[in-house]
Amino acid sequence: MITLQEAIAIAKAWSDKFDTYQEYADAYEFYVDDGELCYGGGDRSCIIEKDGGRRLPWALYFMDADRNIVKVGEPVKL
Repeated sequence: MITLQEAIAIAKAWSDKFDTYQEYADAYEFYVDDGELCYGGGDRSCIIEKDGGRRLPWALYFMDADRNIVKVGEPVKL
């Protein structure tokens, strides 16, 4: 299991614009909170799995029918 700080480093290496994260039971989602409601796509978000630190595209994580997605808390500013 990776730490939040390790996940932040992985996400920031992909895009230093990420300013917010949402924790899930098995992953972290990093994104830019620009006040607009949007879902995934391109570099708008980055999913980092807690088990091993693998970076996933938004769709691969959220559209996986076999995955039980459990939100932990509320979004947090970095």
